[in-house]
Amino acid sequence: MRQSMDGTVSAAPRKRRGFALVEVLTAGLVLALAVMGLSASLANGSRLADGSREEMIARDAIRDTLARLAESPFDKVALAFHTGRFSAGPLPAVKDDPDGWPGEIVFANGPDDALDVYRVTLRVRWRGTGGERVIESTHNLANVRGDPGVAPTVEEVEEALASR
Repeated sequence: MRQSMDGTVSAAPRKRRGFALVEVLTAGLVLALAVMGLSASLANGSRLADGSREEMIARDAIRDTLARLAESPFDKVALAFHTGRFSAGPLPAVKDDPDGWPGEIVFANGPDDALDVYRVTLRVRWRGTGGERVIESTHNLANVRGDPGVAPTVEEVEEALASR
């Protein structure tokens, strides 16, 4: 107890121990916000990593298909790849794709006879983690080996396939 100068007696103020409920709740809220921010950051990083992995698979499929195109005899390349489709590993095709293959080969109308070159576009369309994704690559296939014969146009290949 304590006595003041005017003679009144009052209880001595207690020393404060521990934390008040408001302090504990405020600290809990700050900690919860920090954990939520960290978990959102980790989830976003995981989604970006999945997207990068899918893109790498699509680029590898394009590179492999381009290598197979280049290995084919030039005068038979359009006939050998007339379906215009290829697989892209585990990547699923887009929802409305009629044949279910994510990879597509698009030949220009025919080779440039003066240069003996095909212009070909390789495209991969798939359902990815972030929705529909597309990667496209355009190349010129040249008759560098000097394969005999004249490469047929895409129309000639389609006529040959229809007559079978």
